[in-house]
Amino acid sequence: MKYNFAIILSKEINDKCVSISRDLYVKNNGLFELGNDENFAHITVAHFECDDISNLENVVEQFEELLSQQNSFDLIQDGYRLNNGWLDVSFIISERLQKLYEGVLVLLDNNNCTKTSDDWKKNPPHITLTKFEGDTIFDINELPKYDFSFTISELGVFELGEYGTNKKLLKQFYIKKL
Repeated sequence: MKYNFAIILSKEINDKCVSISRDLYVKNNGLFELGNDENFAHITVAHFECDDISNLENVVEQFEELLSQQNSFDLIQDGYRLNNGWLDVSFIISERLQKLYEGVLVLLDNNNCTKTSDDWKKNPPHITLTKFEGDTIFDINELPKYDFSFTISELGVFELGEYGTNKKLLKQFYIKKL
């Protein structure tokens, strides 16, 4: 089974993303919409697979320990991005976000788990709003001018679904607020 370490969005940001995603799904034939029980809006830290359930349990336990040593921090929006049919809101990789990402990679490596998602150098942290099929033409300048920046306070381990969606929340973690 595949899993995802993901940043859980604030309620305000989640609601904005779900609203845009639903509109795109209906009006522009998106392949999926956010907001239903199997498509949680999120920012992926790393998709991964583990050799066995005990490795997954170790990674989850160590991730909780890693997060207990961190305080919440801000994510700053970089803008909308359309890449090969994928429409998303991307974010700037701050030093604290990079440190979190690198910590996750070490945990996976130390527990015989394999990262299966793109590296952030190729595919920066983002919220996927939908994917368009084939030659769909879409102008991102038509999207609402929202600020999607927010303070990270929750992360989770999810069961991974189709198109990199989060199907089921397995464990939720909280970061101390400043």
